[in-house]
Amino acid sequence: PSPQPLVPLPQAKTQNIRRLVRDILSQYVTIPQQQVEGYRSFQELGLDSLGAVEAIKQLSLTFKHQLSPTLFFEYQTPDELADHLEKQYGASMISTPETPINNHEEGVITPSASLTKKETPANLMLQQSNFKAMDVKQEDIAIIGMACKIPGADNLEQYWQFLNEKRSFIKEVPSDRWLIEDYYEKNGTAPHTTYCKHGGFIENPFDFDPMFFGISPREATAMDPQQRVFLEVSWQALQQAGYGGKYRTKDIAVIVGGDQNNYVEHFFNYQYGTVLKRRLHKSSWFKQLTPAEQKNLLDTVSDVLKPSELMPEATAGNELNQIAARVSHCLDLMGPSLEVGTACSSSLVAIHLACESIRAGDTCMAIAGGVNLNLSPTPFTFLSRVQAFSPTGECFPFDSRANGMVVGEGTGAVVLKSLRKALEDGDYIHAVIKGSAINNDGHSQGITAPKPEGQAEAIRKAYNKFGIDPETISYIETHGTGTMLGDPVEVEGITKAFRDFTSRKGFCGIGSVKSSIGHLMAGSGVVSLIKVVLAMQHGKIPPTVGFEQPSPHIDFANTPLYVVGGEGKPWTSDGELLRAGVNGFGFGGTNCHLIVEQSPISQSVKSEESTSPHLLCLTGRNQKVLKEIVKQLHEHVSKHPEHKLSEICLTLSNSQRELSFKAALVVNNRQHLLDSLNAISSEQNQPNIQLGRCNPQKATPNYLVLDNSCTFTPKEAKILSDRYPEFRKAYADCEFLWRRTLSNSELNNNTNLSQKAHSFAVQYAWCNLLMSLKIQPSAILAEGIGILVGACLTAMSSLKEAFILLAELEGKHTNNFVEEPRLETPLITVWNCSLVTPLGTYKPSGKFTATQLQSLLHVSGSLKTEHCQEACSETGAYFYLGNSALIRQQLNIADDPQTWIHADTNQPVINSLLTIIARLYTAGVQLNSLGLFPQGLRRVPLPTYPFERKTYKAPIDYSEPTFTESVEIDGLLLIEHLVTLSPEQRQTSYNALLQEFGFAAKTVENINN
Repeated sequence: PSPQPLVPLPQAKTQNIRRLVRDILSQYVTIPQQQVEGYRSFQELGLDSLGAVEAIKQLSLTFKHQLSPTLFFEYQTPDELADHLEKQYGASMISTPETPINNHEEGVITPSASLTKKETPANLMLQQSNFKAMDVKQEDIAIIGMACKIPGADNLEQYWQFLNEKRSFIKEVPSDRWLIEDYYEKNGTAPHTTYCKHGGFIENPFDFDPMFFGISPREATAMDPQQRVFLEVSWQALQQAGYGGKYRTKDIAVIVGGDQNNYVEHFFNYQYGTVLKRRLHKSSWFKQLTPAEQKNLLDTVSDVLKPSELMPEATAGNELNQIAARVSHCLDLMGPSLEVGTACSSSLVAIHLACESIRAGDTCMAIAGGVNLNLSPTPFTFLSRVQAFSPTGECFPFDSRANGMVVGEGTGAVVLKSLRKALEDGDYIHAVIKGSAINNDGHSQGITAPKPEGQAEAIRKAYNKFGIDPETISYIETHGTGTMLGDPVEVEGITKAFRDFTSRKGFCGIGSVKSSIGHLMAGSGVVSLIKVVLAMQHGKIPPTVGFEQPSPHIDFANTPLYVVGGEGKPWTSDGELLRAGVNGFGFGGTNCHLIVEQSPISQSVKSEESTSPHLLCLTGRNQKVLKEIVKQLHEHVSKHPEHKLSEICLTLSNSQRELSFKAALVVNNRQHLLDSLNAISSEQNQPNIQLGRCNPQKATPNYLVLDNSCTFTPKEAKILSDRYPEFRKAYADCEFLWRRTLSNSELNNNTNLSQKAHSFAVQYAWCNLLMSLKIQPSAILAEGIGILVGACLTAMSSLKEAFILLAELEGKHTNNFVEEPRLETPLITVWNCSLVTPLGTYKPSGKFTATQLQSLLHVSGSLKTEHCQEACSETGAYFYLGNSALIRQQLNIADDPQTWIHADTNQPVINSLLTIIARLYTAGVQLNSLGLFPQGLRRVPLPTYPFERKTYKAPIDYSEPTFTESVEIDGLLLIEHLVTLSPEQRQTSYNALLQEFGFAAKTVENINN
């Protein structure tokens, strides 16, 4: 029935309040007045949002108090509401003089009587006495990596830019999704129609780089794009955190919020085909066709539906629980991996659970976030049934024009770690999660209806649990969907929770990003969190797009809150770290509140220029990608003078996936780095730049050459000792033992002996440094003093035994050897490889006797090619601390920079050593350059890998599975590709691939067979 005009009714008597409430409600519900029973829920009575707004106006007039429409969500039945009104206001409803009711026609904010109960100081003191942290493990959690892909932004920089510029990316449904005219109806009442044709959409949702993750094109096509985009942002967040390389922990959880999959609809046409064929066979007109006509018709049906047939890969590709599993599988992560489905709060709950998992010790780190893509009209048609959308396609959180939500899509991920561990490990800390809490509304107006008290309890619980004072919160990124009643309910819930701790008003700003990108559903919470972190980093709260006039249903003057509109506002504090809250509420009633604090480490201090050289390593799937990486890095370094050269190089040392094309730069300062990056872009050769191409799936064999020579002087050894602790420890051990073996006079008077001692010590210390880089030689090729060094490195001799033998070979007696009062520093590892000498090849199966060592060292002659043929049967890289060409010629090694890697006496000693390591890296030798950097450095956020995306979308055209451009692909993917082709196509594709790698054409008969 149509609402009656607002006419003040006679003043109510207390005993008649229930009847009066029922009488007023009867004007706004869909059932006859006589059936409005006080015990029936508002939902059962048919009270909708519009009716609730009108009913509350009438009740406000009747009871002479400004009431909130949220009361219909707090109380479930007319009698419960009436009892609340009687308890709240009592006799005042009879004796209070008539008070003008402000309907906010001019935006005037008036007090809300629903909040007056908690205004008395005594009541506040009582409530604040309950402000005690619960007995829980309250470890702070650091956010050390972030990434997102949302409407208008593919990265964090673009996200902040559009927030700061107050832009909106809500638009009509793109034509490459579906034809909106096929589904749009102004009222949206017809089946499979929608009255909303706007939303937030990302660009190219079907584009993906499967080869980077080792996924075949066929499997990529069968995968839900939600899996693809979350896999990409998970990688980006992990790489940005500095943990993309192989030498990171695998104890990383993946917890992701996901709530729908409409891509699977692309694979369900096979069901329609089965039904259609069955009905055709039963129809009388089909039976009248000739057999040829019947076959032709059935073939046509099959041809139409075949592209969407259910492939084997579609099962794992479309299960919601596979989004997290896909990340764990592709990135080789072994922590907990699970999906969270709590509707719109999913991603924030995922972050909460990830924090709890870290605190409980279930995992060391976690990737947490959420994803939502709208790849079919289904979400639009479903939500149109419940009138959730804004009919104008615009979203106005907390504004007087609020008339419904606008759906959006996108994904985001954060990398989490305990703050204590992040500080220890030198991680870049974007922000800190101080605490969080989740709950459910329990019974409410309806399973999808919000409940202020439920939301308030989740917020209250977070601050109590972690001992945080809400007065320290200066901003809350709200759920804020822009609905007429949902926003007032949220404000009421925040106010209820904060009133348990403080009576202050208007101290906390609120806002919502949903007016810019739409409601990302399961992905909304993580995107809200990232917005808060970006705002903290930039010292500004961005404005909420579309906010002009406060909603007449929200009485902001009587709350702790105000909406940040206009152009935003500076976000600073007086010596204290900034704090914020993030809300996420799901239909179904699961609520989550996160408390976020500014990073304890200042990130904006300009760094001092370093004059010490560092090694910077880069890798990409092909030359084009490598150049793009170089370009991105150049732009980033130019924009961020606060990042030290050493921190940039450190971050890159363990943040990249090993790929085919490699570049290694030895750079002395930031300007030298920028100049070197420019040189790579313009393909200029420079001595400090090494380039190479290798097979990332197979480490290049490497052979260590040791002899009597040593190009580094004692002064240079001191420089290396000062820079590299592992070198210093090993060199000090040698020096200590040598001085225990011989007197100073013997050392000073015997130049040959001193040279041999120095050569031994430098080579031994250098190899210890290589061990710290996880370099594992395939074989050690040794002659002279190098045999003793090799014996020690393979544990076939002790360091002390080697020095005694060396002294005795020079005719020095060692009876005066004094047992050292300190323990010899143990080797970082033992090189389990063959030791090749002129006398033979030895495997480390035990220790040499003194006699065996003496025999090896007394044998005259040098290493020759024939000595090394068996141990060096595979082509590889030879590396050598000396610079003599003689031993290279003896071993018949090509004078190629990636084959014969040696010291360069024309460079400073550290540059020379780093150049050796750079050449090993570009030659494809496995190493972890993290050991080159001093303790105390921190990682910094850098550009992430530039994916080479192509479109993978069902339906699939199986007739064109050929190579159209050069790609890097491993053997399994190649075989999987070739077996899908005809023999002729196999030969053509295989030859094209071989030609790309520089090989002659060959037959593929074995594959054909």
